[in-house]
Amino acid sequence: MDQPIKSGDNIIVRPGEVYEEFNMDMSGWRGLVVDIDEDDELLIAWDSQTLREMPDTVIAELLEEELDWTCMYVESAAVLPYEARGTADDSLVIARARSAAHGFNFDEITSNPMFDDLIDEEWYDEWDEEWDEEDDFSFLERRQPFDLEVFLTNMEIPAKEHASVRRAFSIGLGQYLFDASGSYQYGKQPTHLLAEYMSSPFVLGYGALAILDHKSIKPETKLKICQYVLFHLNPGSEEGLPYGMITLFGYLAQSGALVTPLFHLGMLATEYGGVGLFRRSIWQFGTRREAVLPLLAWLAAVPDLPDSEKLWWVWRWSLESEFDPHLAKAIANFWLAHPDVPAAMKQQLCWAWLQESKQVGTPPKAWQFMSAFMSGDYAQAQQMLMEIGAEEADQLRLEKVTPLIENDDGALLSQLLREVHNLRLTPLPLKRIAIPTLARLGDDPATVADMFWNSSSDFDVEAVHGGIADLLREFQQQIDSAELRRLVERGLDHGRVGVRKSFHVLARELYGDIYLPRAQQDVAKSLRDWAAKQLRAGTKK
Repeated sequence: MDQPIKSGDNIIVRPGEVYEEFNMDMSGWRGLVVDIDEDDELLIAWDSQTLREMPDTVIAELLEEELDWTCMYVESAAVLPYEARGTADDSLVIARARSAAHGFNFDEITSNPMFDDLIDEEWYDEWDEEWDEEDDFSFLERRQPFDLEVFLTNMEIPAKEHASVRRAFSIGLGQYLFDASGSYQYGKQPTHLLAEYMSSPFVLGYGALAILDHKSIKPETKLKICQYVLFHLNPGSEEGLPYGMITLFGYLAQSGALVTPLFHLGMLATEYGGVGLFRRSIWQFGTRREAVLPLLAWLAAVPDLPDSEKLWWVWRWSLESEFDPHLAKAIANFWLAHPDVPAAMKQQLCWAWLQESKQVGTPPKAWQFMSAFMSGDYAQAQQMLMEIGAEEADQLRLEKVTPLIENDDGALLSQLLREVHNLRLTPLPLKRIAIPTLARLGDDPATVADMFWNSSSDFDVEAVHGGIADLLREFQQQIDSAELRRLVERGLDHGRVGVRKSFHVLARELYGDIYLPRAQQDVAKSLRDWAAKQLRAGTKK
């Protein structure tokens, strides 16, 4: 016989139970029994996950009556004992945030016994005095629940695509929750959570990528949704940039719908609106190689940007791609092979990669203004405002806000984080690509090889010498035979085993097996094993 449920037990609602007032399925709701009334009904304080999943319409109606929506009486027959999940602190965080989104102070209306020891009224009074009514929850007003039906209507999405859009958004949300937690704890298509999560631009980006992947959604609808997401950037807030933002810009470029003002706005947001505490680059989140190439093609063809700015963008993007060597190579190879890109611009880019230049080309004026302003160079920021053509009123606003920022304790931290963010090294594949490219653009191959032979550091030595080996392989017919052999043998004597391996491979291609005995005697076992394998194969590669 089952033991009766008592106060302090953790429970789960049985399948099929309905909250009659709202005709809402309560199956699987979980919480803690905090009281039992005289009719043996249980007062359940719902756990944080249940509070997170509760429909916003229910919360709104209960709050309008100033009722505590975090607990309710339930018949004992409707629940079963179950393991605990989350803590009272977790529940209080959710309760405060979701109540605040409706303009209510949860601490003032709660009757939930679970929070009796957690709500410090003295602390709240001090906090309430610090903020006036207008500013209390301004950060939440931008994150009103996402209403999919209103979205579909306002965007004029055809009715026959509504189900596909809903499904795609749900798939995107499921992927976001998986990436955040490592499991599909709410299922792969948690449609019931769209209202709560899709108000975040970052999460909305997941939905937009799923829209682009959906075969049943027409290009016109995909474009509308892509534009909607990019028009709702909020780079100053947490998760204010959409996941896959660069991919969305690539889709606009491919569709012929990308315009320069939106491009500038979005790219500026990537620098000053990263993800997380340390503002990680949005490039690391959802960027697809196949979307970056149309963006590069758009940049090469757009007529209203000067070449110096185009060069600067490609240089920036190549550094942003350090997290993905294949993406870095795709960017470099596409730009360096593009017939409309001047040779001089390609040369500048290669030299910038090889010399770890701090900047190449010229950033747009809006970027120059933001760089000056965020680094504290307000005189330069003022000058840039004048050059941009800002009105006098905007310049006066800058003068008013400057002292506030100079006295802000967080300004130093923000600047330090930006400096760390900008300490990027050239991705190694780009250095390897740059060396033979210089020869393709007209420089003498042997001179290029000699020039960069001793220029490398411990960090990039294998990439640089791999590039030299590539150059010698490609231009062997244009190099004096004695000079070519000298350079090859110089590589065979290098102190780094990875470099020796590159040049042994090259030497076998050029001269057959004559250098294999040297490889067999090498101090590195990996190179000796390679030589033995080549001898067993008995054929030249």
